[in-house]
Amino acid sequence: MGTQLTDLFFEPTPDGLFVQKGGDTPIPVSEWTSQGGASLATGVLMRLRDDGDALEHTDGMSLMVAWCSVALLTSNELRCIGLPDAAPFTFEVITNGSIHDDDFRIHYGFLGKGRRVLGVRRQGAWLRVGGQDYVLLEPLFSIADAIDQFNQADYRDLESRMLRWGQIAEMLPDETVVADENLRSLRIVVASSFQLNPFANEDGEPDFDPVVGRRETQVTETGEDEQMFVSALPDARQTDFARRFRRLSLVKHRYAVGGGAFVVLTPDVETALVAVRRAQAGTAAERRDFLQNVSGYLRGALETARAQSGDEGSAGDGAEIDLDLVFSDEGLSERVKGIGLWEEKLLPWIQRAAEPWLPPEALGLRIGDRFVQLSEKDLPALEERIKVTIERGDPTVAVGDGVVVPADSATLAAVGELRRRVESTRRPGGEQRSGEEDGEVELDERDTDDQVLLVIDNLETVGFSRERRRRKPGITAAIPAVSTRLLPHQEEALGWLHRHWDAGSWGALLADDMGLGKTLAALAFLSSVQTHVLEQGMTPRPMLVVAPTGLLRNWQDEHAKHMAGAGLGVVLEAHGRALRSLRQPISVRRGTELALGQPLLDIQVLAAAGWVLTTYETLRDYQHSFGRVRWRAAVFDEAQKIKNPGIRLTEAALAMDIDFALLMTGTPVENRPADIWSILDRAEPGSFGNLKDFSARYESDTGTASTLVDLQRALTQPSAPETPALMLRRLKEDHIATLPEKRLHRRVVEMPPLQAAKYSEAVLDRQRDGRVLQALHRLRSISLHPLPPGDAGLGQYIRESARLAETFAILGEVARRGDKALLFVESREMQNFLIVALRRRFQLPDDVLVINGAVSGRTRKARVDVFQERRGFDVMILSPRAGGVGLTVTAANHVIHLSRWWNPAVEDQCTDRVFRIGQQRTVHVYVPLARHPRFGDYSFDLKLDSLMERKRAMNRRVLAPAAATGGDVQELYRSTMTEASEEPLPVA
Repeated sequence: MGTQLTDLFFEPTPDGLFVQKGGDTPIPVSEWTSQGGASLATGVLMRLRDDGDALEHTDGMSLMVAWCSVALLTSNELRCIGLPDAAPFTFEVITNGSIHDDDFRIHYGFLGKGRRVLGVRRQGAWLRVGGQDYVLLEPLFSIADAIDQFNQADYRDLESRMLRWGQIAEMLPDETVVADENLRSLRIVVASSFQLNPFANEDGEPDFDPVVGRRETQVTETGEDEQMFVSALPDARQTDFARRFRRLSLVKHRYAVGGGAFVVLTPDVETALVAVRRAQAGTAAERRDFLQNVSGYLRGALETARAQSGDEGSAGDGAEIDLDLVFSDEGLSERVKGIGLWEEKLLPWIQRAAEPWLPPEALGLRIGDRFVQLSEKDLPALEERIKVTIERGDPTVAVGDGVVVPADSATLAAVGELRRRVESTRRPGGEQRSGEEDGEVELDERDTDDQVLLVIDNLETVGFSRERRRRKPGITAAIPAVSTRLLPHQEEALGWLHRHWDAGSWGALLADDMGLGKTLAALAFLSSVQTHVLEQGMTPRPMLVVAPTGLLRNWQDEHAKHMAGAGLGVVLEAHGRALRSLRQPISVRRGTELALGQPLLDIQVLAAAGWVLTTYETLRDYQHSFGRVRWRAAVFDEAQKIKNPGIRLTEAALAMDIDFALLMTGTPVENRPADIWSILDRAEPGSFGNLKDFSARYESDTGTASTLVDLQRALTQPSAPETPALMLRRLKEDHIATLPEKRLHRRVVEMPPLQAAKYSEAVLDRQRDGRVLQALHRLRSISLHPLPPGDAGLGQYIRESARLAETFAILGEVARRGDKALLFVESREMQNFLIVALRRRFQLPDDVLVINGAVSGRTRKARVDVFQERRGFDVMILSPRAGGVGLTVTAANHVIHLSRWWNPAVEDQCTDRVFRIGQQRTVHVYVPLARHPRFGDYSFDLKLDSLMERKRAMNRRVLAPAAATGGDVQELYRSTMTEASEEPLPVA
């Protein structure tokens, strides 16, 4: 039966394929590579020897190649070596008897051109058919061997026969012919592994079901093989299995799941599921404990079972290996250390954010013709005092600076409304509730009983860091599905991200200026990752985009506008009302995810999506669901949302299992240097040490501009030749040659008499008051307008404010040009006045559009679209915070900052709604400033403008916080109060 087609001689044996070289005079194996002949054939054989798949004979003159290795050769390798061709037959399965019979046997044969091939003899992977030799390749070789082993074994119980047949059936190619009709209709699923699906049961308690499946080898991004869990049943059959599993107190060997299908458990899975079933039957507290340490419970169960069966050597390392094979615990990121109660983080060393204590421009009550200013922190106590006064029957109550007001239901309602308005815009820790802009509120921020994903933090010490991973290179060759031509700076950003991917980075920070098209660059990157994964045969995983509510529609519009074909695929919206359709069927609305500590969303649906779009608040409130999905890549848009360390929202973002996280923000440092540390802790944890040391270096009193220059250099320069810079930051003016000119107009206007008198009164009253913030608050409010909107006519009210009068003069110029303008003002009362005043003064055909914090993200985008499409002169009113992020309003080319946020970075964001890619006309930015006739350059508006310009200039040079500090506020108070009041009266 020996064969010699080249200078190699082959002979099939029971132990493998005998190979010799050299004919009658054999050549030692050690000389095969130095001899002439088929070099590729020799190379294949040497590889098999070196890999341990071929054994060299003790005399060194021949090789014995294992049959399993022969069956893995390719058709080209067979031809080069000189072996027979691969068998060209269809596999046929034939049975004797029923699988229920003890003497049940399985046989196999081969079909050629639809007819049964006769006279087949097999030895290992060698087939001889009527004098012709063939090689039986995989998977047919393993199937034939498995059938032979089945017939040699003595399977006396039905479960063993079903288990073995199920394992064989899984290997059968689709074209295999199964002659026995009963066997053909019998579907056996072998459960060799399982996962747990946690959920909240009908009583709102933590519960779980096993999901059965198997391990499959899949290619990772490094090009290596990885064992991944694959569910073996469709959803309906899995539900049947879970129900039948739960119904019985004992774990069975097999389960009928309908449709002629059976689930058969391997012995190790059966043993582990005994522990799962026991935990299922426990109390709610016991089930919660089990879920927090599943591996520990199961490992103990396997070790105990093996010890009781007397299987020595199965404990210890062996039990651990068995557990890794049967239980797939891929659900959470390696940074998650468990599930537990949320605990507030105390960070005494960190510099407080500079802005929360800065008051709004108008906070108080109108009493007749007086406006009584109130402190935000005093509102709850004042509301309670009014209630007590009413109950006591007293007719009046003192508020503010001792102003006496009626103690009645109207006053109580006014103060209550003021308190609720403040609370709706400022929540503890700066967090907002998921769905509150979409009508679905799920979480009380003050609930301290939240069950969250506990992360390993880097606050005081570096508890978590990761080395760069080795990825399969070549992403630069992956062409993204983008129909829009990228601009040069966007191509640079895409190349930078590709280098990060190939370098094995876990994330990066794209901190380009507002309006540079970061969204398109991010979409191109996600698409190239998706293409690269498919081309390399890697496991597809979903993409995640996390964005503020107001930007969700923008992401969908940008995808539709710029992506070719299907782009990233159909988006799965996971926010607001769309969450209802994502809830698991068994879950109920009796509790929230954070209250239950278990996922409520359908994790399989999330994992099967092309890309998922959600909000930061939804990610936090449904972190148990999102945290059990392994995301191929994620984009955190407006990443300053996670700038606060140690809050729920930030830690939920850290808990996500993401292969590559792209953080995007135009303002990486808003209030303090620690802002950027929190963002970097998601991108590359540990890269800048722990927060305590970072804060000591960059936020202490000894920290100077030079230390911030050092920080910027460390972020924007590569740490090693093969590693790109962690942050990429460019400014519009430097990278978009097509941008039009931007002109700044400071319009200094003298205060009219009433406004000047109220301002002087406030300055003189400082000696009686002495409170810095209260005094600045009062000046700020008066500088906008000395009175709240009331019964005065429109014209009179406009004339009483220098800023307001100048704003209407500016809009008159804009109207004569037929252009459009954005008007930024913080005060809701002033917004309400302007809605009416603008339409009447300029005879506008439609209502004036407004975007503020009360307007949902979807409505914001719709209003922008309407504004963009309207013809002729128009004005849109926006609040700095709500309208300063994510909107593109290039139909306007005039921006008026009627009132100013204390942070120039926020003001620049507002301007950038207009000054960005797509703008074709010169952009005019107006800043009306109220100047007091006596105090002149010491007036509040002019001093604040000077402070903001210094901050703006520093922020553009280095990553210095743009927000006002305590020292800045003290200086502002000194210059507008003390120095201003000491100035001599102007000489007529």
